[in-house]
Amino acid sequence: MAEATPRLYVPALGGIYSAAHEYAEPILRIALGAVLIPHGCQKLFGMFGGMGLTANAALFERLGYSPGTFWGTLVGLTEFVGGILLVLGLFTRFAAAAVVIFMITAVHFTSRASSGAMAGRNIRC
Repeated sequence: MAEATPRLYVPALGGIYSAAHEYAEPILRIALGAVLIPHGCQKLFGMFGGMGLTANAALFERLGYSPGTFWGTLVGLTEFVGGILLVLGLFTRFAAAAVVIFMITAVHFTSRASSGAMAGRNIRC
């Protein structure tokens, strides 16, 4: 049985694709972790102009996630610890799964908020 050749988005860039293939996954992990770690620091520690844990817990309470301290801490730890694990390449599937679940919830909430389901709640993220 013949081995299938991959279909490339831009066939003219096939040489670049094959050269970068080995490094694509580590670059993606490190970039995603580098974005997640500061966001977790904002939520947990108030670094980089963030709200900190108490204000973040209050935000989650206003959003309807009760108890806010639990959910705010969980989201902050998911971003912070998950980002560190992704950068280091440890438990990447578990860290990525936690981040995906968190992001699906965030997209769902954002779509509800933009559709008017959350209108009148005076939510400021």
